[in-house]
Amino acid sequence: MADFRERGNQLFAEKRYSLAGTYYGKAIVAHPNVATNFTNRALCYIKLNQWNLAVEDCQKAIQLDQNLIKAHFFFGLALTELESFDDAIMELIKANDLAWQQRRNFGEDIASAVRHAKKMISHDQF
Repeated sequence: MADFRERGNQLFAEKRYSLAGTYYGKAIVAHPNVATNFTNRALCYIKLNQWNLAVEDCQKAIQLDQNLIKAHFFFGLALTELESFDDAIMELIKANDLAWQQRRNFGEDIASAVRHAKKMISHDQF
């Protein structure tokens, strides 16, 4: 698994998101119960604007580990792009709460995503 994941990480760093996603997929096949493999591939899908695939991987990651901050964060980002704003905000707030509980610093990333989703709701109403 580490080899597939490490290769995926290298490819992701090179911005070769499609191929990185393929390697994360191989890591998933080898170890289907490792939630971070799903969040890694979900981020590739986000970079490729493949929102529905990102949602699916985030849901799988959350089934495996409900406390995985990145799963909720990426889920919220993808839902925002799919214009499912209420659900997006719920997931982003969950990510923020988990980050606080786990004393993890995501800087302004999560708060910024919440503000963006809320802003999109107000634009959607006009």
